[in-house]
Amino acid sequence: MRRLGLCVAVLTAWVWGNGALTAAAQTSIFNASPTGQPGETINLQGHFSATVKVYLAQATAGTAITPSILVQSAGQATVAIPNNWPLDVYKLWVEDSTSHSPAFYINRARGIHYDSPEVIAGGTVRIFGRNLKFAQGTCGVRFVQHDSGASTDATIEESESEEYKIRVHIPPSLLAGRTYDVYITNGLGAY
Repeated sequence: MRRLGLCVAVLTAWVWGNGALTAAAQTSIFNASPTGQPGETINLQGHFSATVKVYLAQATAGTAITPSILVQSAGQATVAIPNNWPLDVYKLWVEDSTSHSPAFYINRARGIHYDSPEVIAGGTVRIFGRNLKFAQGTCGVRFVQHDSGASTDATIEESESEEYKIRVHIPPSLLAGRTYDVYITNGLGAY
Protein backbone atom coordinates (compact mmCIF):
# COMPACT_ATOMS: atom_id res chain seq x y z
CA MET A 1 0.00 0.00 0.00
CA ARG A 2 1.36 3.41 -0.91
CA ARG A 3 0.07 6.58 0.69
CA LEU A 4 0.12 10.11 -0.58
CA GLY A 5 -0.93 13.04 1.57
CA LEU A 6 -3.21 15.45 -0.29
CA CYS A 7 -4.89 18.64 0.79
CA VAL A 8 -7.48 19.72 -1.76
CA ALA A 9 -6.14 22.94 -3.33
CA VAL A 10 -2.63 22.19 -2.00
CA LEU A 11 -0.73 18.92 -2.48
CA THR A 12 1.47 17.80 0.41
CA ALA A 13 4.07 15.00 0.38
CA TRP A 14 4.35 11.33 -0.48
CA VAL A 15 4.66 9.06 2.51
CA TRP A 16 6.21 5.86 1.25
CA GLY A 17 8.94 3.38 1.97
CA ASN A 18 9.50 -0.31 2.22
CA GLY A 19 9.62 -0.61 5.97
CA ALA A 20 10.69 1.16 9.10
CA LEU A 21 14.10 2.75 9.32
CA THR A 22 16.57 0.15 10.49
CA ALA A 23 19.64 0.33 12.67
CA ALA A 24 22.96 -0.03 10.85
CA ALA A 25 23.58 -3.58 12.11
CA GLN A 26 20.09 -4.95 11.43
CA THR A 27 19.51 -7.24 8.46
CA SER A 28 17.83 -5.12 5.79
CA ILE A 29 17.15 -4.72 2.07
CA PHE A 30 17.69 -1.16 0.89
CA ASN A 31 17.31 -1.74 -2.86
CA ALA A 32 15.64 -4.37 -5.05
CA SER A 33 14.32 -4.59 -8.59
CA PRO A 34 10.96 -2.76 -8.44
CA THR A 35 9.36 -4.80 -11.25
CA GLY A 36 9.57 -8.48 -12.15
CA GLN A 37 7.71 -10.97 -14.36
CA PRO A 38 7.64 -14.77 -13.87
CA GLY A 39 10.98 -16.20 -15.00
CA GLU A 40 12.85 -12.91 -14.58
CA THR A 41 15.56 -12.23 -12.03
CA ILE A 42 15.38 -9.89 -9.06
CA ASN A 43 18.52 -8.25 -7.79
CA LEU A 44 18.62 -7.12 -4.18
CA GLN A 45 21.11 -5.16 -2.14
CA GLY A 46 21.21 -4.56 1.57
CA HIS A 47 22.88 -5.17 4.88
CA PHE A 48 23.29 -8.96 5.10
CA SER A 49 25.99 -11.62 4.92
CA ALA A 50 27.09 -13.81 2.01
CA THR A 51 25.18 -16.74 3.59
CA VAL A 52 21.78 -15.02 3.77
CA LYS A 53 18.59 -16.96 2.89
CA VAL A 54 16.16 -15.21 0.55
CA TYR A 55 12.40 -15.75 0.85
CA LEU A 56 9.87 -14.97 -1.88
CA ALA A 57 6.06 -15.17 -1.72
CA GLN A 58 3.12 -14.15 -3.85
CA ALA A 59 1.45 -11.36 -1.91
CA THR A 60 -2.01 -12.85 -2.57
CA ALA A 61 -1.08 -16.50 -1.85
CA GLY A 62 1.20 -16.03 1.13
CA THR A 63 3.26 -19.28 1.03
CA ALA A 64 6.97 -18.40 0.95
CA ILE A 65 9.64 -20.30 -0.94
CA THR A 66 13.42 -20.09 -0.80
CA PRO A 67 14.31 -19.60 -4.48
CA SER A 68 17.70 -20.66 -5.78
CA ILE A 69 20.19 -17.86 -5.39
CA LEU A 70 21.86 -17.27 -8.77
CA VAL A 71 24.48 -14.78 -7.56
CA GLN A 72 25.37 -14.07 -3.95
CA SER A 73 27.89 -12.07 -1.95
CA ALA A 74 27.82 -9.96 1.19
CA GLY A 75 25.16 -7.32 0.64
CA GLN A 76 23.98 -8.62 -2.77
CA ALA A 77 21.85 -11.50 -4.04
CA THR A 78 20.06 -12.35 -7.29
CA VAL A 79 17.10 -14.75 -7.43
CA ALA A 80 14.55 -15.70 -10.10
CA ILE A 81 10.77 -15.50 -9.90
CA PRO A 82 9.45 -19.01 -10.63
CA ASN A 83 8.24 -19.49 -14.22
CA ASN A 84 5.00 -21.14 -13.06
CA TRP A 85 3.91 -18.23 -10.84
CA PRO A 86 1.31 -15.77 -12.13
CA LEU A 87 2.11 -12.08 -12.40
CA ASP A 88 1.45 -10.70 -8.91
CA VAL A 89 2.85 -8.44 -6.24
CA TYR A 90 5.72 -10.45 -4.76
CA LYS A 91 6.91 -10.16 -1.17
CA LEU A 92 10.66 -10.56 -0.65
CA TRP A 93 12.76 -10.67 2.53
CA VAL A 94 16.04 -12.10 3.76
CA GLU A 95 17.04 -13.99 6.91
CA ASP A 96 20.57 -13.86 8.23
CA SER A 97 21.27 -16.20 11.20
CA THR A 98 18.78 -14.93 13.83
CA SER A 99 17.38 -11.75 12.23
CA HIS A 100 15.26 -11.02 9.19
CA SER A 101 14.68 -7.92 7.10
CA PRO A 102 11.43 -6.02 6.70
CA ALA A 103 9.56 -7.10 3.54
CA PHE A 104 10.25 -5.49 0.17
CA TYR A 105 7.49 -5.65 -2.46
CA ILE A 106 8.10 -6.27 -6.16
CA ASN A 107 5.44 -4.96 -8.64
CA ARG A 108 3.77 -2.80 -5.97
CA ALA A 109 2.40 0.53 -7.20
CA ARG A 110 4.82 3.28 -6.14
CA GLY A 111 3.66 6.85 -6.48
CA ILE A 112 6.44 9.44 -6.61
CA HIS A 113 4.93 12.85 -7.43
CA TYR A 114 2.01 14.82 -8.86
CA ASP A 115 2.05 17.02 -11.95
CA SER A 116 0.72 20.01 -10.02
CA PRO A 117 1.14 21.37 -6.50
CA GLU A 118 -2.57 22.30 -6.42
CA VAL A 119 -5.73 20.37 -7.24
CA ILE A 120 -9.41 21.18 -7.30
CA ALA A 121 -12.26 18.83 -6.41
CA GLY A 122 -13.77 17.70 -9.71
CA GLY A 123 -10.53 18.42 -11.60
CA THR A 124 -7.76 16.06 -12.70
CA VAL A 125 -4.21 15.32 -11.59
CA ARG A 126 -1.51 13.08 -12.99
CA ILE A 127 0.41 10.84 -10.62
CA PHE A 128 3.88 9.69 -11.70
CA GLY A 129 5.68 6.65 -10.34
CA ARG A 130 6.47 2.98 -10.95
CA ASN A 131 4.18 0.01 -11.54
CA LEU A 132 1.07 2.21 -11.55
CA LYS A 133 -0.73 0.16 -14.21
CA PHE A 134 -0.32 -3.34 -15.63
CA ALA A 135 -2.23 -4.83 -18.56
CA GLN A 136 -3.42 -7.70 -16.30
CA GLY A 137 -4.94 -5.51 -13.57
CA THR A 138 -7.25 -2.55 -13.16
CA CYS A 139 -5.58 0.35 -11.42
CA GLY A 140 -7.41 2.39 -8.85
CA VAL A 141 -6.98 5.42 -6.62
CA ARG A 142 -8.74 6.00 -3.32
CA PHE A 143 -8.87 9.25 -1.33
CA VAL A 144 -9.17 8.78 2.44
CA GLN A 145 -9.91 11.84 4.56
CA HIS A 146 -7.15 12.07 7.13
CA ASP A 147 -9.34 13.10 10.09
CA SER A 148 -12.51 11.06 9.61
CA GLY A 149 -11.27 8.08 7.57
CA ALA A 150 -14.06 8.63 5.01
CA SER A 151 -13.05 6.95 1.75
CA THR A 152 -13.85 7.99 -1.83
CA ASP A 153 -12.75 6.15 -4.97
CA ALA A 154 -11.49 8.22 -7.88
CA THR A 155 -11.97 7.56 -11.59
CA ILE A 156 -8.89 6.73 -13.68
CA GLU A 157 -8.68 8.03 -17.25
CA GLU A 158 -7.48 4.79 -18.86
CA SER A 159 -6.44 6.32 -22.20
CA GLU A 160 -4.07 8.68 -20.36
CA SER A 161 -2.61 6.06 -18.02
CA GLU A 162 0.35 3.66 -18.24
CA GLU A 163 2.96 1.96 -16.04
CA TYR A 164 4.70 5.26 -15.13
CA LYS A 165 1.77 7.70 -14.94
CA ILE A 166 -1.96 7.74 -14.36
CA ARG A 167 -4.48 10.54 -14.83
CA VAL A 168 -6.97 10.73 -11.99
CA HIS A 169 -10.30 12.57 -11.86
CA ILE A 170 -10.48 14.13 -8.40
CA PRO A 171 -13.85 13.21 -6.82
CA PRO A 172 -16.11 16.30 -6.72
CA SER A 173 -17.20 15.35 -3.19
CA LEU A 174 -13.77 16.08 -1.66
CA LEU A 175 -13.85 19.08 0.66
CA ALA A 176 -11.50 22.04 0.21
CA GLY A 177 -9.00 22.55 3.01
CA ARG A 178 -9.11 18.93 4.19
CA THR A 179 -6.14 16.55 4.07
CA TYR A 180 -6.53 13.26 2.20
CA ASP A 181 -4.26 10.23 2.00
CA VAL A 182 -4.13 8.87 -1.53
CA TYR A 183 -3.85 5.09 -1.99
CA ILE A 184 -2.92 3.55 -5.33
CA THR A 185 -3.33 0.00 -6.60
CA ASN A 186 -2.21 -1.36 -9.96
CA GLY A 187 -4.79 -4.15 -9.77
CA LEU A 188 -2.29 -6.80 -8.65
CA GLY A 189 -2.73 -6.15 -4.96
CA ALA A 190 -4.76 -4.24 -2.42
CA TYR A 191 -4.50 -0.48 -1.99
